[in-house]
This record gives sequence, structure tokens and C-alpha cells, in this order.
Amino acid sequence: MSNENLDFNTIRDVMYKYSKKAQQTFLEQKLLSFLFCWFAGNPDSLTFIRQKYDSKGKEYLNKILDEIEELRGQSQAAMKTLKFEAGLKFA
Repeated sequence: MSNENLDFNTIRDVMYKYSKKAQQTFLEQKLLSFLFCWFAGNPDSLTFIRQKYDSKGKEYLNKILDEIEELRGQSQAAMKTLKFEAGLKFA
């Protein structure tokens, strides 16, 4: 992977100033897109999310998990579009 510099605003904007543009900017960064995809597909990460949001009710938890899966798909598509060349295969 190249030695890319990341602007921290890209990360902060999806956390505190969320918008579709902020999401798109985040996913356009190869490294961030890869890290999100890894997080969203990691069983330990999903267990963490379930434990964190379980108290908010099943409906809310399912909404969060659905959104994570949707963003994971977008992340995979972004990496393919960016010609992410690290020998990775996506299910």
C-alpha cells in the first residue's frame, strides 16, 4: 500500500458532521475503506456492536447492523472502484 497521508478531518467528519459527502470522502480513501470493511466483517466487532446496542432494543440493534452491512458493501465497491490492489478477495 502506498504511503498516503490521511486528513483527520475525513475521519472526524463521518463521526461528528455526518453526510453522504463525508461518507463518500471517507470511502474514497483506500486505507479507510479497507479498515471499515475489515471492521464490519469481523465477528469480534459485530459482537462488540451487539453488546453496545443491545440495551436499545432489537429494532434499533437490527437497524445498526443493517446499516453496517450496507456500508460494508459500499466499502467493498469503493475499493474495487479505486483498484485496491492488495491481493484481497471479497465475499
